[in-house]
Amino acid sequence: MVWPEFLQVPQYGPVDWMFVLVSIGFAAMLAWGDLRPMLPTVLRRIAFAQVRFGRISNRILVIWVSVSVLLTLLAVLYHWLGGDFLGLRMVQETEGVSYLLAMGINVVLSFLLGVALWLLGQWAAGDAKMFAALSVGLPLSAYANNYISWFPSFVLLFNTFVAMFAFLVVELVSRVSKSVAASRGQVVWEGIRSVARKINENKLYALKIVVMFVAMFMVMRILRSFANEGIIRLVDINRTILFVVLFVLFHPLTKFAHNKWVMAGSLAVIGAYLVYAFVFDPTGQAKRELVDIGVFPLSIIAFRFAYDAYLRATDEDEIRWSELRQGMLLSPSTVIAFQERKEFLKQLGDLAPDGLDAAQVQAFKEWFENNDPEGTLRVARSIPFGPALFVGALMTVWLQGLIFVY
Repeated sequence: MVWPEFLQVPQYGPVDWMFVLVSIGFAAMLAWGDLRPMLPTVLRRIAFAQVRFGRISNRILVIWVSVSVLLTLLAVLYHWLGGDFLGLRMVQETEGVSYLLAMGINVVLSFLLGVALWLLGQWAAGDAKMFAALSVGLPLSAYANNYISWFPSFVLLFNTFVAMFAFLVVELVSRVSKSVAASRGQVVWEGIRSVARKINENKLYALKIVVMFVAMFMVMRILRSFANEGIIRLVDINRTILFVVLFVLFHPLTKFAHNKWVMAGSLAVIGAYLVYAFVFDPTGQAKRELVDIGVFPLSIIAFRFAYDAYLRATDEDEIRWSELRQGMLLSPSTVIAFQERKEFLKQLGDLAPDGLDAAQVQAFKEWFENNDPEGTLRVARSIPFGPALFVGALMTVWLQGLIFVY
């Protein structure tokens, strides 16, 4: 019997399997530690984004990384003595550098990207450390089918976000089904009207974002037409990778849409491309690519808007001020409500991506006790990436690459 490709057991050598099993075991422990305190809430509300109190153990992370480093050194020695370690074959696609150097570059880039996502508020510091630990523990053979030179762990990041989106879709379907049943469909029409109102209120801003993203893709197309072969390899990026990068960096990039010079440059690029496509391109290829150039950035924008709309609808929880705890995240609406109280915000200090510290919690409680004893505030529901990283790692080692390619 021939099994479908996604059901076939992946091809690893004995040494590679040792890395895989150790990493999956440690990742499972961290994922369980991240999820276990939240299970009562998850099971009661069927809301994955409802959870707030999971923690990834630093002690397990340190043990995991130490074991992975030791295994890596032993695997390289084993190969040097004549054994077969499939992970070493992958470095031929990284300009022939040594396995240890290829792994080192991959780990450094994973750590830097994890920190960047933490600073952008995409996940917690513990999740960033777990991602880096996975990049240390998984052999390069885990990315064999979609190996990306210099940064193979991007495959793991992509699969993790796919797993997280799957969790959120399940939650969304559950919530919508219950709301539709309870309101006899009225919630659907209210949602449609709300989305239409938001689009109408922000149509100019949305148009600016579309113009900027379309101009970015036109620049890539123009570079492919005129650049030499070396530059072509840099700009001809895998669409799946590009989609994830732009999705993650969407909000920082959209800030440029307010800059008049960026808009002027974007309009100039679009105008120049259209002139080239309809006047100076004898092959007609530029005209044929216009649809693709437009559809791809629009799909990113639409997906990100839908994702943000979902989070705005589900990631806030109203609590009494006395229930505020260290590590909770203030919702954007709470931050906006306190913006006029500049002295209090100055006393509060910077809000970290990992939530409120003990001093900030105490400052809020004192303010409410003195000014609004019956008051409430809204906190954001943090999304635990530990379980998603575990599922993403499982999918990566099983498929030895991306779950799908766009």
